[in-house]
Amino acid sequence: MTFNLYLAFCIYAIITSVTPGPNNFMALASGVNYGIIKTIPLVLGIAFGFTIIFLLLALGINSLFIKFPILMPILKIVGCIYILYLSYLIAFAGQLNPSSEHKNKVLGFWKGAFFQWVNPKSWIVLLGSISAYIKTTTSQHDIILIGLTYGIIGFICVLLWAIVGDRLAHYLNQGHRVIIFNRIMGGLLALSLIPIINL
Repeated sequence: MTFNLYLAFCIYAIITSVTPGPNNFMALASGVNYGIIKTIPLVLGIAFGFTIIFLLLALGINSLFIKFPILMPILKIVGCIYILYLSYLIAFAGQLNPSSEHKNKVLGFWKGAFFQWVNPKSWIVLLGSISAYIKTTTSQHDIILIGLTYGIIGFICVLLWAIVGDRLAHYLNQGHRVIIFNRIMGGLLALSLIPIINL
């Protein structure tokens, strides 16, 4: 892979990772409700799951989607249902300074990683990046480099959203502000499905 192509890929990765979407909305809401320290496992899980899927797709599993085109609509339906479920959890997360029962609802590493398998935006972005930047002549070394780069960029971008959420918590820790915030974030997460459904 040439340096110019790698640089173009990095720009693509930053844009697709930092713009609003289900992963970033979850990280922002988690940062507000649980703080940055408890949100880091979620962010790591998102980056891990995203990277694993990228590598599997780039190394050939995408041929399944070509052979069985019904898989993408099924994935989209399952993903949309799961995103609506997460929207509900976020919208009704409650007040800050949560009880021990509420603390158990923290979305951790494995939920973040699993979510990538049903997150339609992740699949669409990954399939787009593979069709644009991975060719039949691309070496496995370059595929791994691109996958790890995407994972690192994704981690940093999603972490930024979590940090913003952590900083917002101080402002939202008054009255019913956090409840209003959670309702808005749950709604935005649900609304993030609109461009996905239209694809």
